Amino acid sequence: MRREHTGLSWQGINGLFNSPQCIILGLFVAGIIKRDGREVPYDYSKIKNAIEAANAEVAEQDRLSDTMVGFVVGRIEKRIEAVGRSVNVEEIQDMVIDELDQAEAHRLARHYSDYRLRHELLRKQNSTDAKILSLLRHDNELARQENANKDPVINSTMQH
Repeated sequence: MRREHTGLSWQGINGLFNSPQCIILGLFVAGIIKRDGREVPYDYSKIKNAIEAANAEVAEQDRLSDTMVGFVVGRIEKRIEAVGRSVNVEEIQDMVIDELDQAEAHRLARHYSDYRLRHELLRKQNSTDAKILSLLRHDNELARQENANKDPVINSTMQH
């Protein structure tokens, strides 16, 4: 059987897909859909770092070993593969909490969940603050459109 040359060496392909930024899960190249809608390559280190950060903040007896953290990340990767499509950040966070519970790290799962909720509230607060500031600065398109109806040129032609 003759193989045709595609222009890419196996080493080049291997280097691309085995980088920390991208992983091939089965034949599916996983993508992550960020909160702003952008799709980025899967990066196992982000999940690992998030679990490790939560792990460092719980009591020592509630912590997972480095080996168990790796095991949990591996289980999450298998779940992403099983989905067969790009997944969003919230789906991954749900998987993390579920896998921590499956590993009987219930306090760590609770801490991770609480951290997730606090940051969600902060994002909403920051978003609300930004909207209020844009209104005050007249940077808001809706406010400009609303005020456009009060233009003195238009007022003179309006019927009362």
